[in-house]
Amino acid sequence: MITRRKLIQNSLAAGLVFPTWQMLSSNGAMAALAPTPDCGSFPTPTPRQSAGPFFLPNSPERHDFTGDGPGAPMFIAGFVVDTACEPIAGAVVELWHADNGGDYDNGGYRFRGHVRSGDNGAYAFQTIRPGRYGSRTPHYHLKVFVEGPRALTTQLYFPDAKANVRDGLYDPNLLMRLSGEGESASGRFDLIVSL
Repeated sequence: MITRRKLIQNSLAAGLVFPTWQMLSSNGAMAALAPTPDCGSFPTPTPRQSAGPFFLPNSPERHDFTGDGPGAPMFIAGFVVDTACEPIAGAVVELWHADNGGDYDNGGYRFRGHVRSGDNGAYAFQTIRPGRYGSRTPHYHLKVFVEGPRALTTQLYFPDAKANVRDGLYDPNLLMRLSGEGESASGRFDLIVSL
């Protein structure tokens, strides 16, 4: 039997096109998630946010963080596109976040890594849902490198997190779309980059 992890690895290696903007669920079925933000008439670049104090350069190229520690599984995926909603292939998408207890690994690369977007602009990570810490609501940090050292730095948030209202950095424009629960929990966010 093929596992979710193996299916994702095979899909990424093959440059899988997610048909009609759909995401993989844990059993290999497709669960539709609407694009975020919608590439309508006037798409605007993804809002920038700070990298925070816990960014470490030179993360390893990897998409699977599930061996880094316990936590609720989460499949994070989306597309990197330009402001004309055209896919950007080969963009480096870097992800880092706290563990399920709200702690960052500042001496190593647990829950840290990067991937390159596929020909269709797709990126994906298999990880866990991070915990909150201090006044911060649970969130993911991302950097997207398209041309040289220029980067989009932002954070992604959970629409169901009660701590969002108390977090001074929270931006509702950076909410992921969520689908499924348990092993099939998925989040989608499409990154619009201004070239």
